[in-house]
Amino acid sequence: MKFVTTEEETLIEEEIHRTYGIRCGDLYIPNISLHKDIVSQLVQQMNQLEIPPLHAVDVIEDWLGNNDNI
Repeated sequence: MKFVTTEEETLIEEEIHRTYGIRCGDLYIPNISLHKDIVSQLVQQMNQLEIPPLHAVDVIEDWLGNNDNI
C-alpha cells in the first residue's frame, strides 16, 4: 500500500488555509504542512523506503522535528 498526499482546508487563526497531509489505507494524518511540495517529498521518500504504515507517525514526527521549512 502506498502513501499519498492529501489536501484539506483548515481554519487557522480565523482564516481558511489549504493544508497537506498523508494517507495510506485507513491511516490518515492531516495538516502536516501548508506546503504541498514538502509533504509530497516526504511521501515520495516514505514510499521509496517502503515505510510500514505502523511506523508512519514516528517517521513524520522525526521529519517534522528536523525540517525548518514546514
